[in-house]
Amino acid sequence: MKNFPSFDDLPNHQRPAEQALKNRQQLLHAALVRFRAARLPYGGGQSRPKVVRVSPMPFKAAHVSFVSFAVEILSSTVTQVMIVETDLHLNPRHPSYNRSAVEDLISSARAYTSAHIEGPSSIRLVSTRSGEI
Repeated sequence: MKNFPSFDDLPNHQRPAEQALKNRQQLLHAALVRFRAARLPYGGGQSRPKVVRVSPMPFKAAHVSFVSFAVEILSSTVTQVMIVETDLHLNPRHPSYNRSAVEDLISSARAYTSAHIEGPSSIRLVSTRSGEI
């Protein structure tokens, strides 16, 4: 029976999982640095303005079961994404699709993001109902 070396026996440059994780961490750090630099309206020599942070109001609307936030990092922009899980059917061809309820949810989510999220943002609706496709 042939013995195969474990990943612990490999030199550092041959450990694919560790290197992939390190590369991912470096990319995320670089994107965060660019994001912070893009948001700062002042140069390095100017003093930072005093900011008072207030906890944002949680998003509440009919048919919402869960809300989370994500950051979408593209080559040219960083976008805040509000992910809204809903009990509504989102497929217009589904017999239980409620157009006015979906439009009300979209309107409420847009109002929330414009009032509470600075910079580019997007909204992702996710249905918790089966039979969407």
